[in-house]
Amino acid sequence: MLITERPSLIAIQNVLFATDFSVASNAALPFALEFASRYNATLFLAHAVPPMPAVVPVEPVPDQTELLRRGAEREMEKFVSLAELKDVPHQSIVMDGEVWDVIRQIVADRRIDLVVLGTHGRGVLHKLIIGSVAEEIYRTVKCPVLTIGPEVIAPAVPRQKMWRIVFATDFSEGSLHALPYALMFAKENRSKVTFLHVIGHPGTLPADTGDELVKESIARMKEMVGEGLDSESLEFVAEYGSPGPDIVRKASELEADLLVMGVHAGHHASSHLPWTVASHVLAHARCPVLTVRGGQ
Repeated sequence: MLITERPSLIAIQNVLFATDFSVASNAALPFALEFASRYNATLFLAHAVPPMPAVVPVEPVPDQTELLRRGAEREMEKFVSLAELKDVPHQSIVMDGEVWDVIRQIVADRRIDLVVLGTHGRGVLHKLIIGSVAEEIYRTVKCPVLTIGPEVIAPAVPRQKMWRIVFATDFSEGSLHALPYALMFAKENRSKVTFLHVIGHPGTLPADTGDELVKESIARMKEMVGEGLDSESLEFVAEYGSPGPDIVRKASELEADLLVMGVHAGHHASSHLPWTVASHVLAHARCPVLTVRGGQ
């Protein structure tokens, strides 16, 4: 668990852990416990029972949704009996509905401050799974979402601190909403923080113009930082590249414990770019990724 004597700047009183009871999904549980314990928060454990397709049976059959719900409730009973949950205040929730709708409702009803979820799936299905579930969630819920991707390995022993945080910014509204969380965790853990801006490939630009864009980007990042952080703990990096892959690469090179980034509000299904920068980062990052959406 995270251990620090420094007070938090943002209240995290209720943490929601969304699970489908799979091994991959539950790999995120240690991180949910970490944040719940760190902030003395209540941990809500939630599972969504998806609706069954509407079909007309040839003969009467049991209500499939009811059968799924009963099975989920049995799984949840076993889940909440885990020894890891013994010392953490927690509640379990099993609800009918699509995952993103259930999570949105719980976030609103229980005043959730942080959602924690694990993503899974590789190869051809990987994009689909992350795009259709995780992205739908982090683009629509109002609170931050901590996503544990398939490349993240939970620590064998509880972490004492987040030693290195990467804050990836595109200077959007989402980035501004995400910044306070990056600064909060940095202050509490006395972390080294790398501010990172990846400039999309500009094509052919004169060398002096390219250098000027880098300098301007670094200056903008420095303007984002308020008082209270030791300047020696801050690093500002601006470079040309492909935002998704290069954010992942830089976080990996720095052995980051947490990657924080803003995302645009919206509905994933209506996006013209289904495989977004955030989706790529979630799929490939080796550390947990905290996304905070911009807008209402």
